[in-house]
Amino acid sequence: MKRSIIFINVLFILSTISVFAQLEPPQRTDELEKLNVFVGTWTSEGKIYPDEETPAIETKGESTFEWVMDRTWLLFKSGGGRLQGHGYITWDKELGKYAFFWFDNLITKPTSYHGNWLDSQTFALNGKLEFRGKIIYTKIDWQFLNENEIRVVRKVSTDGRKFRISAELSYIRVH
Repeated sequence: MKRSIIFINVLFILSTISVFAQLEPPQRTDELEKLNVFVGTWTSEGKIYPDEETPAIETKGESTFEWVMDRTWLLFKSGGGRLQGHGYITWDKELGKYAFFWFDNLITKPTSYHGNWLDSQTFALNGKLEFRGKIIYTKIDWQFLNENEIRVVRKVSTDGRKFRISAELSYIRVH
């Protein structure tokens, strides 16, 4: 019996290895190349608006964008301010959109976004998350003012129609 279990496990491992050995590494696409504008280290400062009654909270931090996993995922790490987190951006070939998955210290669930370039300077993402028992719709616009400066505006809504600004940030490239 023990030999049979070992034999079955060995067969499983060998079949798994052969399946993965046949997979080709992902190819770089033009859509991924467009994300190169993010790569580098950035300082950020701005304001977060938790809700309509709470005064704005000033925030500052540093962020990095770097390619990982065969240059198919762009890792975004943010820290130094109240909000600390990281996310991954890639091109979702099946949906024909970019996918962005965000994790941070303020919300215990990841947030997923999808979107695209609206024009050569504006990268727009839309998502929704559950927060304190409510569904929150979100929009994030990354507007490249030039190669060293980005303006980010995040908007939120509880009904998916009427959005309010929840954060305004300026990113300056350090290197």
